[in-house]
Amino acid sequence: MGRQFSIVQFAGAYMRFGELRHSLTIQQPGSAVKDAYGAPSEPYTTVVTAYGSIRQLTGRESFVSGQMAAEVSHLLEIRYDTALSGIDPSWQVLLGARVFDIVRSENVLEANKILELQVRERVE
Repeated sequence: MGRQFSIVQFAGAYMRFGELRHSLTIQQPGSAVKDAYGAPSEPYTTVVTAYGSIRQLTGRESFVSGQMAAEVSHLLEIRYDTALSGIDPSWQVLLGARVFDIVRSENVLEANKILELQVRERVE
């Protein structure tokens, strides 16, 4: 018998809480304070650490509206947090040593329950 997940509905949006098993650190660009070389003293600061799900998108899923959306490699879902209300593509997500750049974020159904992040994994 396979795994069973608790599926909860929020205003028409569904989330499987059993899949929220990855610790994700969401960061925003650091302060405008520059070091002696002119670089930001802290390039990124942590806003929230939350448990979420991660799903690698296939080539078929990346094909959106007749155009390739190759810049999106993964889909992340977390519980909505008001600290993330200003999230934008300048932010990043850490999963262990992996770094993801945010391409797009969506407050699912504007219900303030589920935040969906379309991200691109940074390869260095």
